[in-house]
Amino acid sequence: MWQFVKLYWSICRLRADPGDVPYSKALLGFVLLLNFLIGWFQFSFKATPLISSLQSLLILTISAGFTYFVLSIKGLLTRFVQTFSALLGTSAIVNLIIFPLLLLQPVFFQKKPVNSMLVSLQFMFLLAVLMINIWLIMIMVHIYSKALDVNYLVGLLVTIALLGLDIIIFSRLFS
Repeated sequence: MWQFVKLYWSICRLRADPGDVPYSKALLGFVLLLNFLIGWFQFSFKATPLISSLQSLLILTISAGFTYFVLSIKGLLTRFVQTFSALLGTSAIVNLIIFPLLLLQPVFFQKKPVNSMLVSLQFMFLLAVLMINIWLIMIMVHIYSKALDVNYLVGLLVTIALLGLDIIIFSRLFS
């Protein structure tokens, strides 16, 4: 198992490609379950357990469907298991890194009188979250670029399309 963590970490550092992930439906199933649980836990801060389950399932379904769709357009469906596994494995690592910040969010944004120290901490918190999200987008661009055999600009457009689709669907269903 450690070898897979190291592989996904290498992809997070843009040193490995989705093609380096073994074609394993069992591994895909494991990282899919792991992402479902991480998503459920993260969504449960703001929603009931049932809604959190639906949100986690929906985000995974959108990502799987979108990835399947873009790979099918290029005639590269044989890469789906490895590509989706790479997306999920790296997402799990990044979400575990950002997890402590999610736990600290209520502390930084409580409704108390604002002082300069709290404002500085809030700014550092928001900057850290922004940087981690930019990193995640870079990882996704890398994965889609390699999986689709396209340049990074096209990979960025594909990533933006997926994130936009996520935002549109979530805002319609859960706002």
